[in-house]
Parts: sequence; structure tokens; C-alpha cells
Amino acid sequence: MSRGRATLRYGLPQAGPAGVRVFDAAGRCVLWEQRVLERSGVLTVRLPELGAGVYLLRLDAPDYAVTRKLVVQH
Repeated sequence: MSRGRATLRYGLPQAGPAGVRVFDAAGRCVLWEQRVLERSGVLTVRLPELGAGVYLLRLDAPDYAVTRKLVVQH
């Protein structure tokens, strides 16, 4: 994460709609966005309001899902 943004490289089986969610350490969803993505690329998510801590960033699309750890430091 850098300056209130997180980036994630991805490769999908096909272009189309995808859900982006960020969860806090207690499992609560603190951000949810719906996007239309190309088959591959870099996803940038703005996270200006998150406090310092460890989060999970999840990308869900048809036939594809990935979860990555996100560490926010101030």
C-alpha cells in the first residue's frame, strides 16, 4: 500500500465484472466495490480512511478468486 492506495496484479480467465472487498482483522467488510476488469492488469484500490493494521483484500470474479494480506502503516 502506498499513499492510501493498494495495487494488485491479476489474471482472470475472462474479462468482466468483479467484486473487490477489504476485510479488517475481525472479518468485517470495510470496503466493497464492483468493477469491470480486463483479462489481466493491475487493480488499484483507494483506501484513504483505513486505520493502521492488517487487512485482507479479496478479488472475486467468475471462475476466479484471490485474497491478499494488506498492511496499512501510518
